[in-house]
Amino acid sequence: MMKKPTILLTRQKGLNEADALRFTQAGYEVSICPLLTLRFLPIPKDVQKSLIQADWVLFTSQTPVPQIVPFLSEQTKIAVIGEKTAKAVCKLNRAVDFISPQETKRAFLATFKEAYPQAGRVFYPKSQLADDYIETQLQTTAEVTSQVTYLNLPAKDGLKRCSKLLQEKAIDGVYLTSPSAAKRFLAVAEETGTTSQLLYFAIGATTQAYLAKRGIASRLISELERVDGNC
Repeated sequence: MMKKPTILLTRQKGLNEADALRFTQAGYEVSICPLLTLRFLPIPKDVQKSLIQADWVLFTSQTPVPQIVPFLSEQTKIAVIGEKTAKAVCKLNRAVDFISPQETKRAFLATFKEAYPQAGRVFYPKSQLADDYIETQLQTTAEVTSQVTYLNLPAKDGLKRCSKLLQEKAIDGVYLTSPSAAKRFLAVAEETGTTSQLLYFAIGATTQAYLAKRGIASRLISELERVDGNC
């Protein structure tokens, strides 16, 4: 039987299980190696006030959900970028009012603006690595307050293990879920001279575009199919 390709999963600890199931069901082996660690920041009192007064909170990641939801009033509506983030909200006994049809910021904002052309006061929690796409796209239709509520930091142990796996040729590809994860992975891959030898999967258009700028072709996770030759 042909050896199954092994795909490296790079999300932070505890968030790779659903991805692992998706790849194994498609006929791949998986290896988990978190490339990031998170540090949550205190929520200042003036920001807490903005949260309480918000008409909407937009989550583009499940990461800040447990940090932010306890501050929300019952009237605040919640919009999320995908099903995983929706599940994180539901675990805290809150309803989700809007789910993006695709897990990309572009699709999220386009469909949200179409459904709610006047969203009122919007709160957007993010990491220090996030761009200002949300704020820019909503500036004419909503009053947006964004706040860095957590830090996305390199996981040194994970990066070392990743380097070892690449040197040993123990993985055949990688699934990348953000431009920052892609940047960290490629730095290690370039050091080991394995960049061009791998399969690349991207979570969405933003990560895929970053890889393309680096000269790397990738497939979107939504295009994942079974590996030929595996039953």
